[in-house]
Amino acid sequence: MIRSGSQGLGEWFNEDRDVYQDYVNAIGGAMPGNIVNIWLIAVSLFQHEEGVCQYADINFLADNCVVHI
Repeated sequence: MIRSGSQGLGEWFNEDRDVYQDYVNAIGGAMPGNIVNIWLIAVSLFQHEEGVCQYADINFLADNCVVHI
């Protein structure tokens, strides 16, 4: 989790994540041979409210190669 609560609502944030390490921490085991999908998940279920998320300008860096989504 990157942040929670109402602070910063309506603002855009730049984030840097080590997605590889996130995978290792959450899933572990052998890495897949090819990554074909990446899910960005936001959850508002526990607050019993509707949530809205927007994502923009997502890039992945691996072996000095940038993949822009």
